[in-house]
Amino acid sequence: MLNLIRALFYSVLKDNNDVKKAILTGCLRISKESLFTGLNNLAVYSVTGIGYETAFGFTGDEVDKLLSAAGFSEKKDVIRKWYDGYCIGSEKLYTPWDVILYVSKLMKDKDAEPDNFWANSSGNNAIRKLIDITEASVSDDFTALIEGKAIEKKISETLTYSNVYSNENNIWSLLLSTGYLTIDGKYNPNKETSLKLPNEEIRNLFAESADEWFTDFAKRSNRDELFSAIWNGNAEALSSIISRYLSRSISYYDYIESYYHAFLVGLLSGSPYPVKSNREQGEGRPDITIGNRPENKLAIFEIKRAHAISDVPQKLDEAVKQIRERHYSDTEDYDDVICYAIVFYRKKAFARKV
Repeated sequence: MLNLIRALFYSVLKDNNDVKKAILTGCLRISKESLFTGLNNLAVYSVTGIGYETAFGFTGDEVDKLLSAAGFSEKKDVIRKWYDGYCIGSEKLYTPWDVILYVSKLMKDKDAEPDNFWANSSGNNAIRKLIDITEASVSDDFTALIEGKAIEKKISETLTYSNVYSNENNIWSLLLSTGYLTIDGKYNPNKETSLKLPNEEIRNLFAESADEWFTDFAKRSNRDELFSAIWNGNAEALSSIISRYLSRSISYYDYIESYYHAFLVGLLSGSPYPVKSNREQGEGRPDITIGNRPENKLAIFEIKRAHAISDVPQKLDEAVKQIRERHYSDTEDYDDVICYAIVFYRKKAFARKV
């Protein structure tokens, strides 16, 4: 293939008297691919450089004109939040494809919500590969990015397809060149460069990738110890096991209660025991229930989040009170109902059997 492409480019771009100028576009630079023996003096314009910045996306003025022509100028702030944020040189740019698709969607339904068109067109393989090869040791970086902060990374612009996944830094560079990240400030070719997520669309994609990775990781791991603690009513062991899994997760949203809910659902899913979330039970809706038909047991979890370690006992009492007052254990479908109050504080879980 290299011989074919080399011959093609050489004949078209080097020895062709009918061609004055040619443009090659792509995600990775090609100067290190050994394609161009006899072809040199290429001018490279990348996401880190200066020159042709506006060719990478829509400018603010272009988006304003598009929205005005389509009659959706009131959607300017929404589109900026979801599809703007790319910094190329001195320009701030929007993703063209996503803007066009959303405006097209609005023309069919003027109340349509913004969508993650990026995920539908390109997937998230690069993000998942980064988490996989680092075994989630990038959790602090992911958390910072999803929370809107910037991270510092050394960027390489000489990646090839043979080494793009060879180490963590190369994947960060790939995420920048393919539009998952953007530069926050100025590019520094000799030191680390500040990177951030450009917009809400990519932030959602990173969060979903983190959740999917953890769910897959939990399914692959041996959870016999976890479920043994649940069905035997061992709250102390359950606290330790959940905390151990939590230390491997990629946390974000400042540890809000909904994050812990999603974490525990992901941890329990994919097992022989069906998991239900916020379903009616007794006189209320417990956070999570899982059923064990072979032993005719039901486990119920009520989740709280503590803002400080000193708040954990009080939050446990609140969860226990809620379980009892709403009669979560009242059911004739199972012989044994085991209720747990679980309080999360950062990367720690505290369980109490009710």
